[in-house]
Amino acid sequence: MYCPHCGKEGADDAAVCVGCGRSLQGAGQGRTGSQMTRRSPAAVLLLPFVTLGIYELYWLVRTKTEMNAQGAKIPTAWLLIVPIANWYWLWRFSVGVQHATGGKTSAATSFLLYFFLSVIGAAIIQNELNKAAA
Repeated sequence: MYCPHCGKEGADDAAVCVGCGRSLQGAGQGRTGSQMTRRSPAAVLLLPFVTLGIYELYWLVRTKTEMNAQGAKIPTAWLLIVPIANWYWLWRFSVGVQHATGGKTSAATSFLLYFFLSVIGAAIIQNELNKAAA
């Protein structure tokens, strides 16, 4: 089971997360949609410019954690700062988007959107995640 708070993988019968120590009471990896936080696509598009890219990293990490809580297997976000490995991480993130949207947004589509359009692609991906969360 993945922790809905930090995304760390733990035993299916664990009562508390080994990563953050928070209670896993009622947490289940089979849930869909309801665990995704609805965010404004406009904020995802504009805040990285205001914060000099910091919000972009925050968005990637928080979204990764929420998708891992649903059962996606996206590795640690530290890979974002490693050249070439960040492409692998982005692919795994894209597979998580496909998982979170129930296949409505393919991994290839989300990978290409983010790879070529960056924050514009992130805003489109967030819009698709919002639809899945509804």
